[in-house]
Amino acid sequence: MGKKLYRKLISFAYLYPLLFAVYPLLALYTSNIEKLRYVRIIQPLEISIAFTIGLWLLLNTLLRNKYKTSLLVTYFLLLFYSYGHVYNTLEWLIFNNTEIENNIGLFSLWVILLIIGGYLIVLLQKDLTGITKTISKIGIFLILIPTFQIIYFNINFNRILSSDPVSTEIAELIDSKDPTVSLDHTTRPDIYYIILDAYASNEVLKNIFSYDNIEFTRFLESKGFKVAPQARSNYSQTALSLSSSLNMKYINYLVNSLGENSINRVVLTNMIKDNQVFKFLKSEGYKTINFSSGWSATDRNRFADINVFCVRGNDVSTNLLLTTMLRPFENMFMNENKRQRVLCTFSRLANINKEVKGPIFTLAHIVFPHPPFIFGPNGESVDYSKIKNGDDYSNKEGYINQVKFVNKEVEKLVRKLTTDKSHLPIIVIQADHGSASTPGLYGSTGYYPQLVQERMRPMVATLLPGKNNFIPDSVTPVNIFRLIFNNYFNTKYQILENKIYFSTYAKPYKFVDVTETVWKLPPK
Repeated sequence: MGKKLYRKLISFAYLYPLLFAVYPLLALYTSNIEKLRYVRIIQPLEISIAFTIGLWLLLNTLLRNKYKTSLLVTYFLLLFYSYGHVYNTLEWLIFNNTEIENNIGLFSLWVILLIIGGYLIVLLQKDLTGITKTISKIGIFLILIPTFQIIYFNINFNRILSSDPVSTEIAELIDSKDPTVSLDHTTRPDIYYIILDAYASNEVLKNIFSYDNIEFTRFLESKGFKVAPQARSNYSQTALSLSSSLNMKYINYLVNSLGENSINRVVLTNMIKDNQVFKFLKSEGYKTINFSSGWSATDRNRFADINVFCVRGNDVSTNLLLTTMLRPFENMFMNENKRQRVLCTFSRLANINKEVKGPIFTLAHIVFPHPPFIFGPNGESVDYSKIKNGDDYSNKEGYINQVKFVNKEVEKLVRKLTTDKSHLPIIVIQADHGSASTPGLYGSTGYYPQLVQERMRPMVATLLPGKNNFIPDSVTPVNIFRLIFNNYFNTKYQILENKIYFSTYAKPYKFVDVTETVWKLPPK
């Protein structure tokens, strides 16, 4: 029985290209396993497998030799998925010219290797049965390594989640409703929580970027907003900041289960998706809407009632593209996707209340004015060949140009959302953190004090219809929804002490309490 099964399996050994179609994605996932949930690679896996099957069927129709076809497809996959890794190695070792020139040279070499290698495979006359078995075994071995890593990590991940302490403050909802304080279900306002990623405070814009943002502030104030001049971020990174603000609590307790040297951001992603603000508002009859951001934690949310997608590409597809022979076209495709996502998100936000019957809570994390700097001050395109991808803030003019353009988009959005004076929404426009033109955020040996002053000063503006503006000048995000729920829903959440914790990307859980420093000293 065992021998028959073995022979049966061996007879399908020529299907090994599927193993090499799967392995690069599993390897990509395991290299980012601390940042991504496994579901994020399912769609890329499906695409890679479907493409491999299609290519195999096409070539086999031409060659009429399944062993030769499998070898040819695997050779193509090897070159296709290795391009970015070879590029990164060469960039570190020898490249010293522009990225475009580097890509032209390496891409040309890869095309030549593909043509020559493919031609030699087609000419092969020897029996490929033995080679097929060997390559198949190699493929199985390669697949098993990341599979075991994934299983181990997710078992450990579930253990960490189960140890998350339940906050009685957050879980406890006050049953007593005072009709003079709490709004009736039919008159509850829509709520918009708009995160403008890395939008710095007016103080930072003026002192570090030499830009006076007073006209935008005056516009918001003319529409009834309050711009909190002394607002501070509780945390220095998006995942930390949003997991805190959307759960209305400090998250330092994670150090107990993760350790201060951990880089596990999957726990934070889970907290952002399955958050307490969603849970509370759903219990109050709200429909929750999540706008796709392109960033894993806020791109798709299965806990939201509605997900709005403007562009299908995201950070996973970008990282995958950078490992492949499509890398030379990354600026063209991915930055255009980012442009369209920003424009579409603002457009859809203005009309989402007409598409969905309220009351609604809308979460829109817009990765903007965060780099890359792909917009001019009026929304015009920039030269993609000059764009630095990643989190590079060194181009201060590029950052300010995007601030100018996001101001224009926010102004248009606010005008539309405040047209009906009888049904004004609650609007919170908030940055998760400030900018980072000062170096040090991505290091592992500490930070520059000037970076802390810049990074922990976000823009925060709130429109609170029917109420005196109860948001203090020195608000931090952890308290925003506690204040809103207390004033609109008659809850009695304790207002937490404002604390500011800085940490670097290399060690996100190694928190440094910089509360006193950041409030005392201005950015320089």
